[in-house]
Amino acid sequence: MCFVLSLALAFGSLADDQSLPDDLTTAILVKLLQFNERACRTKSIRIHVVDQSELAKSIRKFLGTRIGEGQLVEVTIGGDLPVNGTDVIVVGVKRDISEYIEYAQEHSALSVSNVLRGVESGASLVIYDDEGFPGVILNHESSTREGQRWKPGILEIAELFEE
Repeated sequence: MCFVLSLALAFGSLADDQSLPDDLTTAILVKLLQFNERACRTKSIRIHVVDQSELAKSIRKFLGTRIGEGQLVEVTIGGDLPVNGTDVIVVGVKRDISEYIEYAQEHSALSVSNVLRGVESGASLVIYDDEGFPGVILNHESSTREGQRWKPGILEIAELFEE
């Protein structure tokens, strides 16, 4: 399946900007963070959303939610890189996201995209619209570069993508 996904991305047939409804993306993201060992050990989890105000509003509804040993305490939004650090950075693909991916790697933050093209842009976790159904892809190499460790159960939910 990874080979098929790689071919589809290479030829652009799946590389669209369709995203799931913000509330569904948020619910899936919060659930998937339970599989991220770093997030589960972090006492105060901070999420930065790049230029997607409605998605940020949806994530803010989960402020105070327990994730592992900690809880979601902050959701910021903006086009700039996070000033005070972040644990998760959520990007779309309306612009070049390479600086956000580099930031995630340098600061051991988890990069997440809510569109399929995010996987080819280097996001570690992609939550996308798969023909009307939720799709989840874990980019193993990007995730490793960010220093992320996952509980094995993530593979029951996410499709593994290797560059």
